[in-house]
Amino acid sequence: MTPADAADVTDELVTTEHVPVTPDGELPYTAQTGRVVLWKDEVKDDVWQGREPVAQRGC
Repeated sequence: MTPADAADVTDELVTTEHVPVTPDGELPYTAQTGRVVLWKDEVKDDVWQGREPVAQRGC
């Protein structure tokens, strides 16, 4: 992956809110799903050099 490609890789999360009604009342909740990018940090001589994406995880 080129550095330009890596710059385009970002987390893509979607949040939705819901309120189902049950016989006992309302049950509000929030759900979140999407893609999370896992990164590898590059460190040389204790100096951070940057990072690159190594995996994407759907959640």
